Amino acid sequence: MPHAAHRDLNRRTFLLASIMCLVILQALFTASNIAASSLPRATLTARAEDAWESPLLSRRYSYDHRILTAPVSYDNNRFIPQIAEQHDAGNPFATSVQARIDDRNPDGSTTTFDYFRYWHGWQLLTDLGLLAGGIPGVQAIVFVLLIGSIAWFTYELSCHMGTIASLVFAATAFLATGFAYNFAADLTLGISSASVIVASALVLRAGHISRSGPLETRRLLCLIALASGAIYCFLDFLTIPAAMLALFVFSGTVALDRPDTPVRTRITTIALLTAAFLVGFLVTWVAKWALAAITLGPEEVMHNVLNEMGVWTSEHGELPRPDWAAWQQSFYLLSPQLFALIVPLGYMVLNSPVLAIAVIATVTLLIIENVQGRTSKARHASTPALSWGRLFTLALPMAFIPLYTLVMSTHAVVHIPVFSCRIWSIFFAIALGLLIWRATPASRGSKPAGTPDPMRYNSADLGPNGEVS
Repeated sequence: MPHAAHRDLNRRTFLLASIMCLVILQALFTASNIAASSLPRATLTARAEDAWESPLLSRRYSYDHRILTAPVSYDNNRFIPQIAEQHDAGNPFATSVQARIDDRNPDGSTTTFDYFRYWHGWQLLTDLGLLAGGIPGVQAIVFVLLIGSIAWFTYELSCHMGTIASLVFAATAFLATGFAYNFAADLTLGISSASVIVASALVLRAGHISRSGPLETRRLLCLIALASGAIYCFLDFLTIPAAMLALFVFSGTVALDRPDTPVRTRITTIALLTAAFLVGFLVTWVAKWALAAITLGPEEVMHNVLNEMGVWTSEHGELPRPDWAAWQQSFYLLSPQLFALIVPLGYMVLNSPVLAIAVIATVTLLIIENVQGRTSKARHASTPALSWGRLFTLALPMAFIPLYTLVMSTHAVVHIPVFSCRIWSIFFAIALGLLIWRATPASRGSKPAGTPDPMRYNSADLGPNGEVS
């Protein structure tokens, strides 16, 4: 009974901490946007106008293949000066909530609309960057965020998977499709991606140094997932959520995994981390709609939100595009969902040598493993590797990427060169990283053999069927 009471108390504490976390974060998000809308308007507008001369804005609708031979899109950078110059609604709160902007078209005309569906949480960072040094100032902020987060993540992953597997994972995930150098391309995506990379490094660190048991540590990771989903929603506007979710949940599952972890526990961990991340994401998104409804009225907000949902989850009037090749148009008409799965991946493989190598290496390792598994029974005695069952459960977060693409097929097809092609780098990073970890297993961090591990499951943690009690 005391054990059950203690466990219930932990659950109540976790629930209270989760609610407090979400409430505090929404208050901080609102304060951040109000602060951004309170910056010196005349100076900020002048810097925003100067920003349009930067190649990172003037190259809009052209997809550059010269940076490390991977495709680069500059389209979303236009929102940095446009949000900085958003219409004044009378006070900083109303201005930040309504987010009325003049979207500049390639022909020089503008389209005015209220972009209140998203928080645009990067605004304070980008506005400060503009004030400090224009677009180069913004680039400097994104550079620090990306390089620092990727370096930390790679180190933390190496403590679990080994140096080789972690370096290959990082190269595939962050070099293949440009995340590592978004400071030279898509600046807003660089900021939102860095937030999830930091969160992924944090859960890996928590799993590696935890002094608590596996259940307490999992609750801690779920709390981090809740906050991470909220922060990612604040900083992003529905670009690559499936890839970022897959990266975070994979990291959290690896952080909690041990060779003796029951399969059911791994699957439960994936489900809980996914649910926590999505709850944080959705609560934050709905909170922005609620704030917009205060200023604009609930009818206008709901009409806008439902209309956008319909656009991106149903057939699009502009698809297939008339400038597509005949086979592309036929393929799309045959199956838009299959088109959304295959064409972005093909686009990346053809345009990113790093991803092409990763795909070939993944297939090659699978073939080698299959051949060796059939011809050598002694192999498993000499390789203290990841078992196939353990590998498959750790790889489950990969499924978020194709599932999201199937549901949001129109969104994926319309944005192929902009960002939807990039999601496959995370997919193959997980696949290739796990296969290399299996082939070249490493010790669990720096703990010497025989050191007690508080994350190991013992009989008190497990039920009669091996599940976590």
